Amino acid sequence: MEYCSVQATPEDFQRCLKVVKDYMREADYQLENLEFELLTGDIMETSAMMGGDFSDENIKEICQIYIDSHFYQRFRNAHKDKLGSSFLRF
Repeated sequence: MEYCSVQATPEDFQRCLKVVKDYMREADYQLENLEFELLTGDIMETSAMMGGDFSDENIKEICQIYIDSHFYQRFRNAHKDKLGSSFLRF
C-alpha cells in the first residue's frame, strides 16, 4: 500500500504562516516569531493528518480548534527543546 499525503511547499508554509499569525493575533495570542513558525507547522501537519489540504479555510478551522482546546501550554511543552523554558504568558 502506498502512502498518500498532501505535500507542503515553501509557498504553502509562508501563506499558512500569515493565516495563522492573523488568526491568532485576532484571538489575542501574541506569540514570538519562532512560536508562530512552529505552530504553523503543527497546524499544517494536523490538517494533512485529518485528510485536508492547506487551504486558508482549513487552516483557520484548525486554529479555532487549537484555541478552543487551550493549546498553548501543551504546545510549549511539545516544543520546549526549541523554545526553552516556559513562562506563563496566557
